[in-house]
Amino acid sequence: LINLILLLVCGRPNVFSERVHISQQFKNFIHRWLSVVAMVECAVHLTAALSPIRSGTRPFTSASSIAGLTAAISIAVLGVFSLPFVRRHAYELFLSTHIALTVIIIVAIFLHLAPFDFSQPSIILLIIAGSLCAILIAVRIGNSLWNRAEIRIFEENGLLKAEITLAKPRQVSAGQYVFLRVPSTSVLSINEPHPFFIASWDQDRDNKARNVTALIQRRKGFTRLLQAQPTAVRAFLEGPYGESPLAEDYGNVILFASGIGIAAHLGCIKQLLNARDQGPTRTQVMSLLWEVDEIEPWDAAIKMVHKLLDQDADRCDRETPDWKNARSRFVSSID
Repeated sequence: LINLILLLVCGRPNVFSERVHISQQFKNFIHRWLSVVAMVECAVHLTAALSPIRSGTRPFTSASSIAGLTAAISIAVLGVFSLPFVRRHAYELFLSTHIALTVIIIVAIFLHLAPFDFSQPSIILLIIAGSLCAILIAVRIGNSLWNRAEIRIFEENGLLKAEITLAKPRQVSAGQYVFLRVPSTSVLSINEPHPFFIASWDQDRDNKARNVTALIQRRKGFTRLLQAQPTAVRAFLEGPYGESPLAEDYGNVILFASGIGIAAHLGCIKQLLNARDQGPTRTQVMSLLWEVDEIEPWDAAIKMVHKLLDQDADRCDRETPDWKNARSRFVSSID
């Protein structure tokens, strides 16, 4: 039960875990290992419960034992649906089963501990876990419904460019991402948030953004249902989440990306260029190494890269108007 509480806190980003300045990679690492520990504890507990039962007798006859078996099976199924292969190829299935089975596990453990003695530590821990699960789900959905937005989808050679207009400006930094829900894609979309990196944004005088852009590579599931929408459709956002990289502390910044990974680096480059526009900075050289199999499918991202190059060239024109190579473009292609 202690592991269950930590699993809920160290899962996907939420308003509580974001208050603790720990990288999401580390929280995901803790979540994975606590999951393994919880499954091992469940197996040991089930083995210990079955060991004193004599042969020829039925082990699961009481409601309490059936509830315990249900919790054990749910934990095993949850582990199967959390495998990387399932997450990669059936994200919606992974997400729905993750939430549903977590609720089933908490309810089954609650029934397994009957009769209830509220002085027992296990009952207190279970109440904490159940309350935390309900609060996280309610806050997550409430936060998304509160952060309404309009989204326009543009498609270029299979790459989707989502231009999102927020109803309320938010503070945005490089390296952050949002969870996006688009009700027009499916009935279950409210329970299927999908994370996307913020590739670009427009800042106002208060350093808040009302318009953000995300690059989306069409795959299966949710991204397959997204269609080009020149007219705005309703969307709900959760976030932005994530820690901004401390690239401004270095004089030479080298960025590596492959495929759609460029979306995360575009925000970092933009933030560095915005800092240069405001005055002298420590960063003097930025190098982007982007590996793709073909150039044509990435036209939308390439245009965003050239837009950033234009922003840097505009600054060079202001500071060194005699420099003729400010707007030169050098693209290295290696077959």
